[in-house]
Amino acid sequence: MRIEVIWAPNSRAGMTSAIAQYGENVVLLSNRKIGSRSRLLVGLDSKIQATDTLELRDIKSVNHVVPPTMVREAKDYELITNLVKNELAKFKKETEAEHYGKVNYGGVAKRIFGQSGVSRELSNLLSNDLSTDANSLEISDHVISKLTESLPETIEIDLGTKTHVLCGNYGSGKTSIAIKFGLKLLELCETPPILVSYKQGLTPSSASMEAISKSLGIPIFEVSDIDTLKLIESHLSSDGILIVDTATRNISEEILLIKDNLQSVNFHLIAASDSYAAAQEHLISVANWSSFIITRLDLAPCQWPIIETLIREKIPLSLGSRSANINDGLVRVTKETLAKRSEELLRKNFDSDEALTDNSRLNPHSFNQLKANQ
Repeated sequence: MRIEVIWAPNSRAGMTSAIAQYGENVVLLSNRKIGSRSRLLVGLDSKIQATDTLELRDIKSVNHVVPPTMVREAKDYELITNLVKNELAKFKKETEAEHYGKVNYGGVAKRIFGQSGVSRELSNLLSNDLSTDANSLEISDHVISKLTESLPETIEIDLGTKTHVLCGNYGSGKTSIAIKFGLKLLELCETPPILVSYKQGLTPSSASMEAISKSLGIPIFEVSDIDTLKLIESHLSSDGILIVDTATRNISEEILLIKDNLQSVNFHLIAASDSYAAAQEHLISVANWSSFIITRLDLAPCQWPIIETLIREKIPLSLGSRSANINDGLVRVTKETLAKRSEELLRKNFDSDEALTDNSRLNPHSFNQLKANQ
């Protein structure tokens, strides 16, 4: 018996090819699906082979102890055994190459969540329903979908409300937001807005506000008591708006005082995109925040602490700022934008040497390459 290997799209096509090449007496010995093709081992009956005469003549020239048919069967078994061994070794090599060339992105994703400072709660949310066999593109879509479902909606600033109080930690960019907000209102309203620096004393930011006030024609006042603030509000014209830039010192008492004394007021919490969770937490409970304003959007994508705060507290999104430059105006911030940028942060971690295992480095397509080809 002679053994031949047939490669074909499927077993039916393989047998058709084998019969066409070797005749109807061809025998199928094995059929294995390897990749997208089928590999068939077929045997040819030795009785119909042209080489049989020569082989039998060679056998007769030797003093055999066993009949020639027995010798042929022994050779056939040895040939089949060696062929099967070679095919098994080849299959094992192909399987190992496929294993080491494939990244278990699902497992890597869960590990990255922990290494990136993501809380267990948010990690569970992002990992929920995520298959360990998911590829990088599937994980990307999964993360964006989960974040979009969980982040709060975006609202428009209510210009029917007379007073808007801006509150944020030192360095959060709230003074820049106050000025940019005032410049925007100059475009939208006939009456120029009034900016107030409330109970902040003389600071570098107050000096900057005074200079801007003179150059832009926006009234900016230093106010140190609630009665004066109340008086300013009462003298606002029909479309006049008061913007209050307040300090965080004694913030709980101050916000309660403002709420009780002013007629129409909204409170807006301001935080930088890279701020720590602790920097946000101590302000969360002091007011019923109307909206969340995010600064420093020109930096890397929003870090996980601010994403977690938004998901947990459900404070509506509103505006954002890319930089402290006064000429760089405000932008509208949406959950879709934040979800996309957070996914970019995850993708960056995927492609770092620390994130991927040694085996995954054999993968010819990195997360970024795959995403770019989407």
